[in-house]
Amino acid sequence: MTARDVLKLVEWRTKGASLLPFAAGSLYALFRFGTFSWLRAVLFFVALLALDAATTVQNNLAEAQGPAATFCYDGTEYTKGTVRRLLVGLWILSLGAGTLLAVHTGPVVWLIGLLGVLTALTYSSGPLPLCRTPFGEAVSGLAMGLGIFFLAVYLHPGDALLRLWVFQRSVHLELDYREVGAILLLCVPFVSAIANLMLANNLCDAPKDRSSGRYTLAVLWEASSCLVLFHLLYALGGLAALIAVFLRILPLSGLLLLLVYGFVWRNAQRFSRAPSRARTFHLVVENLWAVGLGMILSLALGLLVF
Repeated sequence: MTARDVLKLVEWRTKGASLLPFAAGSLYALFRFGTFSWLRAVLFFVALLALDAATTVQNNLAEAQGPAATFCYDGTEYTKGTVRRLLVGLWILSLGAGTLLAVHTGPVVWLIGLLGVLTALTYSSGPLPLCRTPFGEAVSGLAMGLGIFFLAVYLHPGDALLRLWVFQRSVHLELDYREVGAILLLCVPFVSAIANLMLANNLCDAPKDRSSGRYTLAVLWEASSCLVLFHLLYALGGLAALIAVFLRILPLSGLLLLLVYGFVWRNAQRFSRAPSRARTFHLVVENLWAVGLGMILSLALGLLVF
């Protein structure tokens, strides 16, 4: 298996859903708290990317049902045994880097990390994978848009932001509610953009999913209802960004996100007129990158200018 075959199998073009919240969260930690740990950032990057890739490979392997020793994906033939070895290697890499990160930080990372692994395992495998249920969009949006962004921020200030400890058989939680609230607000654009990516994917696949017995949101709801939700999620993301600038959580450069959401809204309308994987799905992918890069640019300008 060549490197190109591996990149195709892990669907590297979709990794923006993980890397954009990671990059934005890391920049926000530096902007808001003036602190940054390269070691923690690198360990989280490796664990995150390997986990995302493992989840994708696991999903593609699960789709290749049947007794055949090989399967075809995107025009390339893969041997199931080789793919399973790749999957094991990705899990070892992710769990190894994640364990080192948790040891270097504390119980909050252990807890969030375990939740992330559990989500990855149940999303595309098990008796009823989450990706085949109406909860796929919510789970992916919250896990990637909220979980990744929050952890990318938390790694740097650590206990100054949130502290969890056990004392005399009691669990204690101490947090800075204003800072945690600010982080949750900044997660909303990512949660909405990632959830919409999954919703658009399921809308495009609805006829195939219906015939194969999947019960995604796009199968259970009418397309018109799904598209109303699609637009509402983008509107919610734009509103959250505007509130973040108004409350000075984002610097004034965050107003650039208003231009970004103008572009996002036009793409959303174009997709809604004719949902199609071949013709319009790329517009939703562009929206995710536009929101993520807009947030990153706003924070970078805030560090340099404001």
